[in-house]
Amino acid sequence: MPRLEHRIIGSQHVYTSPDVPGLFVAHADQQTALDSVPSAIKVLEEMKARRKQRDKVAAAASSG
Repeated sequence: MPRLEHRIIGSQHVYTSPDVPGLFVAHADQQTALDSVPSAIKVLEEMKARRKQRDKVAAAASSG
């Protein structure tokens, strides 16, 4: 698991990570926020993979 930074902003427990750009998980319950981190990282990884695939398709279309 990447390094996590925990802050309390208002009534929310917020988790971010310098190792995972875009990671921002917040919830009023600290354990719920922490438990949501792995699924949030998975979503970010899936989005990155989709962008990479889209760029690959676009590059192939422009060269053909």
